Amino acid sequence: MKRRPFPALKVTVLLFTGFLVSSLGSGCSGSLMMDVTPPPLEDSSNLIAPEPLRTVFPVFSPNSEKGAIVYDQWCTRCHGNSGLGNGPEADRLPLAVPPISQIDFLRESNLVEWYTTVSNGHVDRFMPGFSSNLSDREIWDVLAYVYSLGVPARVFEEGHLIYLVNCETCHGESGAGDGPQSSQLGIDLPDWTDPASLAGYSDLQIWKRISAGNDEGMPAFIESLDDDQRWAVTSFLRSVGFSNSRAFYDTEETPIPESMNLDVLKTPIPDKIEIFGKIRNGTHGNISLGIRVALQVFEGNKPVIQRSTIMGSDGSYRFSDVDLVNDRIYLVSVLYEGLLFNSQVVRGSDVFPKHSLELPVTIYDSTTLPEALVAERVHVFFDFSQTSTVRITELYSISNLSKEVVVPKNMNNPVLQFALPTGAINLQVQDGNFGTRFILTDKGFGDLAEVYPSPTQHQVLFRYDLPYDKNKTITFNVPLNIQSVVLAIPAEGVTLESKRLSPSGQRTLEGVLMQVYGANDLKKGEAVTISITGKPGNYAIFGLSEYTNLLIGITFLVPIVVIFVLWLISNTRRTIKRKIRQEDIEYDKSTLMDDIIALDDLFRANQLRSDVYRNRRNEILRNLKETLRRTDSTDK
Repeated sequence: MKRRPFPALKVTVLLFTGFLVSSLGSGCSGSLMMDVTPPPLEDSSNLIAPEPLRTVFPVFSPNSEKGAIVYDQWCTRCHGNSGLGNGPEADRLPLAVPPISQIDFLRESNLVEWYTTVSNGHVDRFMPGFSSNLSDREIWDVLAYVYSLGVPARVFEEGHLIYLVNCETCHGESGAGDGPQSSQLGIDLPDWTDPASLAGYSDLQIWKRISAGNDEGMPAFIESLDDDQRWAVTSFLRSVGFSNSRAFYDTEETPIPESMNLDVLKTPIPDKIEIFGKIRNGTHGNISLGIRVALQVFEGNKPVIQRSTIMGSDGSYRFSDVDLVNDRIYLVSVLYEGLLFNSQVVRGSDVFPKHSLELPVTIYDSTTLPEALVAERVHVFFDFSQTSTVRITELYSISNLSKEVVVPKNMNNPVLQFALPTGAINLQVQDGNFGTRFILTDKGFGDLAEVYPSPTQHQVLFRYDLPYDKNKTITFNVPLNIQSVVLAIPAEGVTLESKRLSPSGQRTLEGVLMQVYGANDLKKGEAVTISITGKPGNYAIFGLSEYTNLLIGITFLVPIVVIFVLWLISNTRRTIKRKIRQEDIEYDKSTLMDDIIALDDLFRANQLRSDVYRNRRNEILRNLKETLRRTDSTDK
């Protein structure tokens, strides 16, 4: 029988959505603060299919002008217009926003590390990940723009002139490593016009190489150029890989090269495009024939185009004569074995000047075996603001290292099971209720949501209370292998002892000094025991004591919940998923006939064996029956 897709994660309770939005503002939906992955703002476990592995090094030249648009939309609220960490929401966050455009900060930064941080985020600094909202191109574009914020245009111009005098003969006029003397060196010089060539190096590393030279014939410039001149050359070299780098150092009189194809500039934006691609099975490579592919086009949150077709025998699909509008969002989806898999989400403005759009979709088989699941990070927070109670919040960031989607055996056998410490009461989970994604078990609770293969992250956030009166011994049962765990507890008035956890420093959050403990490589089934004694002052972290019964264990994670809510509002992909499930992929009678007709055509064309034809036809009938059953159940 076909598995029923489990309902999407609601993320947070609507009761306090308005309060959080009004109190902390919408800008937190997109900061570039360094260093944390908050829980995702949609149910990454079962609503969005795994995307292709994201780029680490740029495969195209970043464009700082386009990056300025991305920065203004997602970053200014926290980082400010100038990138100095002075945005209107910066003072409301528990940690200082780093001055990402400050010159010394820039010079020691590695753009690849920045790319990873912007993509994945980092919880310890209340930094959200943007991999679901921004494409690789957009992330690199915004990094190029941040770099331009910290380096004045005159520095690029000065660096360009110094480069022409000292470096052009070997490295070439454009930095491609093709200067007139390059052939005499006996080595291949790097092509700095390739944006990946310097992405892994900080400016400081480049500056040191210019200063000291190397053993392969590059002279040291520490004597012939002063510090500022070497920094100027460094900045120029960094800009060479930017697609609009000439804007940094060319004058208005710079002529357009005769070799430039001016017809490209005159190419009109197409009114129609063709959307095509292939369906790939990421588990074993084999694709079942007759799979239905759905195209969804959205204008804001409203679907404006909904079309579907049957995949060809080679896994390909094609939608012709699709209206192209800059502000629209384009997505292709496949419902396979009861699970939804999506392509990349593309804006119409990103399609120009192409007349076609390729959107491949990777699907995966499923398994009920959870052995490949591992928690990359676990955060545990202690709050003593309630009388005679310690409130504990746990956040799991889980990855599926296999090539199969891990699904529950049935509604009574969840994918993940979490055992709570003895005496735990007032359990609350991120959905706010039990019976949909989460179910209660004898020792705690279970998570029924599917876990997609990496790089999709599966997040589990929950809270519970334990009676506490100046001392307590707590045993945590490790539910799966954990790579890293971080535990934070007030540093003043409370002492923690544990053979497994080690102190790793202190930090201040909202005026509360916290002691941080850490451990690595915890094994599934391991018991971690801690002893806490003492009692801190009766305080409420973030000053929200009257709301703690409404929040889902997030006295320490208020900024993360804000990000949840704001992303819940702004994340179009969530709406796309819901619309697809409700309006397009649910088979009605006419769609069933389309499927059967398409299968008949393939069969008559000898592209389907008779047994495959019969099996697929029966599967479509089962899909219809199951969909109608779910529809009837929902209506009731």
